[in-house]
Amino acid sequence: MRRFVLLFALLAAAVTGVLEYRRNLRPSSRAPLELRLAPATAFQGLTPLERRGFGVLFKDCLEYRTGLAVVESEAVLPGGPQEALTVSLERPEGKVRMHLVLQRAGRPVRTGDLNADSPDAAVGAALAWLGLEDRARGLLLPRDPAFFWDLARMTASRPAGSIEGDLDVCGRILAQEPGCAGAWLARARLLNNHILDDNRAPAHLQDRCEQDFLTALALAPDCPRAATLFGRFRTEIGNQRAALDLLLDAIRRSPRAPRLYEAVAYAARSAGLLEGASRALARRDALSGPSRGEADITENTYLYRGELDRFETVLGPGSATEPDALRDFYRGYARLLRGDRAGAARHFHRAAATPGGNRAFMDLAGVYELGLAGRHEAALEELRRLWAERIPIRIPDGEFTFKLAEAFGFLGSPAEAQDVANRAFAQGFGCLRWYEQSPFLAGARGTLRWAALEQHLSERLALMEATYPRSRFEF
Repeated sequence: MRRFVLLFALLAAAVTGVLEYRRNLRPSSRAPLELRLAPATAFQGLTPLERRGFGVLFKDCLEYRTGLAVVESEAVLPGGPQEALTVSLERPEGKVRMHLVLQRAGRPVRTGDLNADSPDAAVGAALAWLGLEDRARGLLLPRDPAFFWDLARMTASRPAGSIEGDLDVCGRILAQEPGCAGAWLARARLLNNHILDDNRAPAHLQDRCEQDFLTALALAPDCPRAATLFGRFRTEIGNQRAALDLLLDAIRRSPRAPRLYEAVAYAARSAGLLEGASRALARRDALSGPSRGEADITENTYLYRGELDRFETVLGPGSATEPDALRDFYRGYARLLRGDRAGAARHFHRAAATPGGNRAFMDLAGVYELGLAGRHEAALEELRRLWAERIPIRIPDGEFTFKLAEAFGFLGSPAEAQDVANRAFAQGFGCLRWYEQSPFLAGARGTLRWAALEQHLSERLALMEATYPRSRFEF
């Protein structure tokens, strides 16, 4: 009997050990996973755009109905995820070879080399290697290898000048693979950025953009990136209610997708719901660890709440070798709030000179650079030109319009600051606290017109708070 008990105990210990070993070879479903792309030299046969786009598409598949909280390495701050997956990929003679390294607490626990005939098959093999169900590949990725790399480029790029070539590429993919949600999403994103950048974009493109987002979500309803991008689109056209409804439903479907909470924070702060926005970011950090957020966004919730130290920490110091027009603009803006004019000028100069950067923020950085150099008339002339160009834009982005109002205030034109602030409100930007607290608008306050604007802001905020009380943000 003792021998039997001992044998049973040894067998149980062995089974437990095997299960523990297997558990250690796959990502934890409860811990955040940092996705790292190996250096460009490890992506042989790929262009920089293909490498970046592959990372986005692979992340889509990693988080589609898997329960993983995935965060890009460039967004990670100290204290971030303890688990990391490093990916590299080569394309030898039309094949695909992927190398994976799974790390835990900085130490490799598993490595793998996967070979496949196509990129989407390589993604499937990687998901199987990680012990994840393959629920997204057939929805999000094209099967044709050539289309896959076209989609990767479209996913990574931002329109520069003419958009026709990019749209033609998306159209060719969709003509052959109309069920590919990733291609619908890529076209929606391209159209969104084009409309934001070009005031000559025809009106029908906004409707087409919205329909492409809806089609992508109809085909892949649990894709966090699709809901995130569509939520931002709705926020920027001034429809925060539709954005929040969409995003809160997406969180119900994918409660561990960090980027959804950032999109909620964006819509909520734009509506003036700063507590809700803060709760969303707190939940994001609980899932992903401390994060600076996805590329091409900044966490202005911290700014509007007066948490300037935290705002600057999340922005990071920046680098002359890795310019980022949006974040460099806000680094300059934060320095200006602190009274550091020399530091502000350096960041604004870097933002204005960013190759292929966000055109709107590059131009606005140039305005501040002129103003800080004492060239007020030239700065005002450039700001008026920028404002005139933005008036007809189809996706107005009221938050950016508010930044133009602040620039008029900074340059000593309170009447124009008032006019543009009124337009920001009409475009949907309703963060009452920052209308009241922004030091750049001090010269515009105290008039009857400003009092009327604040009254309208207060009334709208009361309606939003009634529809989206604290309980809606208890994640």
